[in-house]
Formats: sequence, structure tokens, C-alpha cells
Amino acid sequence: MRIIFLAGGFGSRLYPITQVTSKSLIDLGEKPMLDHMMSVVHEIKDRRETVIVTNEMFFDDFSRWKEERGTGEIEIINNGVRNRKQKLGIVKDMYLGMKDSKEDFLVLSPDNFFDFPVAEFLRHIRWARVLPLIGVYDLKNKSQAGNFDVVKLDGSGEVVNIEEQPFEPQSGLVSIGLYYFPNEFMSKVREYLEVEKNDPDRMGNFIGWLLVRNAVYGHIFQGNWFDVGDAYELQEAREHYWKNKFRGDKRIRQDSYGQSKKIEVSP
Repeated sequence: MRIIFLAGGFGSRLYPITQVTSKSLIDLGEKPMLDHMMSVVHEIKDRRETVIVTNEMFFDDFSRWKEERGTGEIEIINNGVRNRKQKLGIVKDMYLGMKDSKEDFLVLSPDNFFDFPVAEFLRHIRWARVLPLIGVYDLKNKSQAGNFDVVKLDGSGEVVNIEEQPFEPQSGLVSIGLYYFPNEFMSKVREYLEVEKNDPDRMGNFIGWLLVRNAVYGHIFQGNWFDVGDAYELQEAREHYWKNKFRGDKRIRQDSYGQSKKIEVSP
């Protein structure tokens, strides 16, 4: 499997921070958001290739990140874009990350932060390996869902509709920027972009386009999820991290004094 991190954007809603730092490299807790997502993919046993697609502005920063961590097996792809006006779009960046690979693809947005494991998603992939799968989260609030791609599933988990930031969301189920595509669907991405010349910057539109041609399934995650798109969400994610970090440290300290059983807690 090839893991593709999409970090080609400029994070304009987090200006001025992201005028000098990629959103993916902003600290969340004790390490950058990208490090949190890297820890997620380390549990994938059949991970053979990992690429990060970024832009010209932040390419050197990601290269330094790679060097500092000694992650020589990770490929950093420069999409050649120097500013927002030139951006290729998230679907085009995904296609750049897919090219020349014979592997299936797990595509992630590294500015996500969540505390649920991806093991169930991976099991779902193994069950339906020949079909695309997207990660879904229930916000429990329709009014908040309008900021995201809103997803409708049938009883079997198949995606029957997806709307990009609808004005009146029909549910609280949203796509969280986690996608699985079998290798043969690389040709579908090329068709969407190069043959039909569709919008390269709307992942929801691409999934909607794909629904007309193929079955796509959704996996609903349980737990806490943060889409770190603005300063408020960044602060919320940081508070959640430190709250759980403190709780975990406290419970382990209690055990060291013999006041409780040992409890494995991951921050």
C-alpha cells in the first residue's frame, strides 16, 4: 500500500501562522500534526511506500522534517506551486502522489487530528478491497456539517450521496479526509482530471463523480476528531491533547504509588 499525505495547501484560514509554516507542521501538543498522523499509519502492516505532496513554498521545511526524523523511506513530492493563485487542487495533488505506483492507496489529510485507531478502517478495506472507501464521522449536528462534505450512507454502508459544503445539510455525517482507492482507480482520477477536465480542487465533487460510475463505501469512526482548519479548531485540538495527556500521566503516576492497577494509556 502507498500512503499519500496531501499537504499541498497554504492554510489561509490560519494566517499569519501558515504564512511561514505549513499547517501540517504546526505543533499540536509535543509534536507537529504530521507526526501524529505518521503514528497512525505506522500500524499499517502492508505499508510499502509513503509520500508527502507539498508545494514549493514548504518543500524545504518538509525535507528538513524528513531529515531530522531519519525517515529516508518517505518521498517528498514538490507540486511546483509557489502561491495560492497557482494551486493545482487537492485531487491533482492526489494524482501526483499516485503516479508510477503499483500499490493501492491510502490518502490522508495531515491537518486532521483524531484519537480513534484506523484498525477498523483497515479491516473494512480488506473486506472490500476492490472498492473505494472513505472515512466518515458523525458530528451529531447538521448545522456544523455544512462546513464539510456531507455524506449519506445506505444500510450496507454504501455511499449514496455526497454534497460539498451544502447550505442545508441533510445529516451530520461528514467526510474526514481519509480515503482508500484500489490501484486501478488511478485511471479514474486521470479521467476525472485530464479527460473530463473537472474541478481539481473539490474532493467531494470527485467522490460524487465516482459514485455515478462505481460503488463507494463509508466507514463511520467513533471517538474525537478535529479538522484543524482555523485557530479555534487548533486550540480545541491542543486542549484535547493536553487534557488526555495529563489524564494518562496522572493514572500512570497513581499506579506507581500502588493506588491503582496499571492502566495502559496512550496520550
